[in-house]
Amino acid sequence: MAIKRNDPTLETGNVSSTNPTAGVDPVDRAIPGQSLTDEPGKWNWEKPATIEAPQEAIDFAINRLTNDEDTYKRTIELLASGVAVEAMTKTLAFTMFMEGMITADLAEIIQPYIFFFLMGMARDQGITPLLFSGPQPMKKPVFNMMNEVSPTEPEKLQKQSRELEGEVEPEKMPEKVQAFMDLKNERGVE
Repeated sequence: MAIKRNDPTLETGNVSSTNPTAGVDPVDRAIPGQSLTDEPGKWNWEKPATIEAPQEAIDFAINRLTNDEDTYKRTIELLASGVAVEAMTKTLAFTMFMEGMITADLAEIIQPYIFFFLMGMARDQGITPLLFSGPQPMKKPVFNMMNEVSPTEPEKLQKQSRELEGEVEPEKMPEKVQAFMDLKNERGVE
């Protein structure tokens, strides 16, 4: 359906509930390549980064988290409230990139170090942090999972554990172990 230039909805901005495209000017969109016509260096990330060495960037990020008492407290509160360490790490690295401090590559390089530092901050405060965003896997005890797959396996492991602790004497190995092919021949099958 073509929209006519003299369509009254273009002038008033009214959009018809029966026609969702009514009032939309098909010509009013960005020209391909328009973003490339901006003045170069307009944004911080288009300029050379102020920090180039990974260790320097890591130190800056850690200082940013710990030097200001208010920032430190807010970081701990976020970790305690269940904000994922991954999300906080990505936010800090992206902010440093957006401010022109580091390059995008350096932002990716420093993320594991920031991640582990934030984990350490949480553990120092007695917080068990949520590590990753998204759905968390259900935690089941190992024996329950094994019971679902093979009900006899947990019993075998418990028996082996008792044997190692000396509670039960281990089963004796047969004196003569026969090969599979020898067993086949004993039955008269060739």
